[in-house]
Amino acid sequence: MATKTDVIFSDTLQGIDRAVEEIFRHFGGVKALLKESGDVYLKVNGVDHKPYAYTDPDVLRAVITHLKREGARRIYVIENCTQGNITRLVFKVTGMARVCRQTGAIPVYLDETDAVPVYLEGLETFIDISAFVHERLIENADKNLYISLPKLKTHSMSQVTLWEKISIRKRWPPSGLRCMWREAARFPITVPSSCGVSAKSRSPFPTAATTLRKRCMPSSA
Repeated sequence: MATKTDVIFSDTLQGIDRAVEEIFRHFGGVKALLKESGDVYLKVNGVDHKPYAYTDPDVLRAVITHLKREGARRIYVIENCTQGNITRLVFKVTGMARVCRQTGAIPVYLDETDAVPVYLEGLETFIDISAFVHERLIENADKNLYISLPKLKTHSMSQVTLWEKISIRKRWPPSGLRCMWREAARFPITVPSSCGVSAKSRSPFPTAATTLRKRCMPSSA
């Protein structure tokens, strides 16, 4: 059985489903990873809808399908989009909402959840984090399985998105968008949605929100 520090490569030329199964097998299989609740929380990358900026929906579908087949109870797909984007709309445009609907997974838009204050000793300050994350992945971390599904890419605000960076968000200035700093205690497995690092727009403030609203929201006319 592999340890959580192992890096495992699986060739997707054999098919995404087989690659996902092979990765989980290195960790003893899904049944060995599931915790008391049987629930799984999949953290995807959904920065915006531009190419190379979000987790491949086909990878998300393959992971959800494999988890369900291996006995997972409820599967949550969670994200809190950054750079001024609205998570619900990003899920709609990228196809992740459709994957959730078709597989029975539960999308959780963390920018729509309540916030709770958490004191960071190192910074000697309080920050707000998602109440959903605090309850499910901090207070009950020993009962729920957290899996990171990053899109490996360069990043306009933090150099590169890898295994740990995907779980960090800062709270935005007061603007109605509630962000958070996810401090999930355990990261048992990471299934990246690309085999390498892809280029991304250099602009730290894309205009995706306007585009998303045009594509997802009904006209007011």
